[in-house]
Amino acid sequence: MSARLAMESATFETVKERLLAEHRGKFVLIHGSEVIGVFDTQGDALVEGYRRFGYVDLFTKRLVRRERPLTLASVPPGRRGSKVPAPR
Repeated sequence: MSARLAMESATFETVKERLLAEHRGKFVLIHGSEVIGVFDTQGDALVEGYRRFGYVDLFTKRLVRRERPLTLASVPPGRRGSKVPAPR
């Protein structure tokens, strides 16, 4: 984990409870140790971050009590590069 990401994660943990109480379901944008703002959508947060800081990695997080785990589909061995049929 980069030093900046570690700082942004720590900042988020510091302000998480207060932001949850005030802005549940919205998206927070953090840059370094500064909370830049809270936005209705992640896209809005990213647009503001890119406007202010240029096209750099940005820390955005949805303000929810419990996060859903990210699920990634695995590719069976030997199937890499194979076409996967579209769902019907």
